Amino acid sequence: MLVLSRKAKEEIIIGDKIVLTVIKVAAGKIKVGITAPEDFKVHRLDKKLVTQQESGEDSHEI
Repeated sequence: MLVLSRKAKEEIIIGDKIVLTVIKVAAGKIKVGITAPEDFKVHRLDKKLVTQQESGEDSHEI
C-alpha cells in the first residue's frame, strides 16, 4: 500500500485519467473529490461490504 500525505486542495493522479483531490480536512475526516472517466466505476468499500453481506456474498472478494 502506498501512503501519501496531502493538504486541502492538493491532488494525487492515478494513471493518466484519474485525479483524487483533497477537498477538506477537518475533525478527523477528509473529503475527497474523484475525477475519472464516466465508464470508470467508483464505489465506497464500506457500502460494498454491507451490500455483499446482505446478499450472502463472500466479503473477502472485492
